[in-house]
Amino acid sequence: MEPEKIAALINSRRMKTSAYQLHQAVQRLKMELSHHDVAEFHFRDGSMDIVAHVTRDDFEGWIADELASIEGCVDGLLATTGIAPGQIDRVFLTGGTSFVPAVRRIFESRFTPARVRTGNEFTSSPRDSLSVPQKQSSPRPNFRHPNRSRISTSAQTPSS
Repeated sequence: MEPEKIAALINSRRMKTSAYQLHQAVQRLKMELSHHDVAEFHFRDGSMDIVAHVTRDDFEGWIADELASIEGCVDGLLATTGIAPGQIDRVFLTGGTSFVPAVRRIFESRFTPARVRTGNEFTSSPRDSLSVPQKQSSPRPNFRHPNRSRISTSAQTPSS
């Protein structure tokens, strides 16, 4: 037996468990802040017990770089494709982050709240994401989801 390796394995498993529990605590906070202006962050791991009241403004400050990145991606995609926000019929947000009010505001400010939809927030995966073809034969992009459903602009007519 090699006690050092066994201790390292046990410590590694504890750290993975702690990291997962911390991730879950952050997810709970994110969900609470999606519905309330203030929420309680609570994380307990062995002798460590952290409780903190967090405001939505605090949280949005922490994720400001990520929000700016999302805005840059959306604006970059619109600029690259030459499609104006008004030409987009629907925007479908998925994943738990779609509940975050600051993320929703990014899309609603560009496409209007009526055109922004959500669903499958906790069951989607990166494979469910929109795929954009590399080469276009028409002046308007043909965005297709992997299941072949079409996401169309207002100037296009859906076809099979």
